[in-house]
Amino acid sequence: MEENKNSNANAIDSLASAASKGINAFRIQKELKLWLILAVVGGVIIFFIVRAIKKSALNDIPLPELPTGGDPIADPDTYKQDAEITAKSVKDVTEGWFTLASTKESVFRKLYAMSDRDLVYVYRVYSNLYYKKSQETMTAAIDSESNYIPEWQGGVKVKLVNRLNLLGAK
Repeated sequence: MEENKNSNANAIDSLASAASKGINAFRIQKELKLWLILAVVGGVIIFFIVRAIKKSALNDIPLPELPTGGDPIADPDTYKQDAEITAKSVKDVTEGWFTLASTKESVFRKLYAMSDRDLVYVYRVYSNLYYKKSQETMTAAIDSESNYIPEWQGGVKVKLVNRLNLLGAK
């Protein structure tokens, strides 16, 4: 009978030990879950704070003044739509990985042929549409292009960038 008591006591001790280990493991898992939840919530809060800071800083886009003079604008809505289409084509050719240099050159030539007022207006439209997303001005996007026709081969990219800089569209 004594052996039976010892084996029962040993069984109870091992069961208590296993239960104690299980409880400790549960406590550790509970603490890990708590820390994990706190880390995720903290990360989400930090994400939204950084996003709000970026948005507030990007609302002040430095835009050059429109040059005065030239022909009066007949239809402001059509003028704006044309500028939006041109700004989109600039964005497309400067973002495209496989855009041919000749395609880029045709867009750059179209911009270079514009009057100062039209060019600055397209720059302003581009900034309003795309600057907040890419944090890159139209001038910087054009200037960063590496696949283009060089000036000695008749390309106008460098001249266009210089002209934009002179107009205050940096």
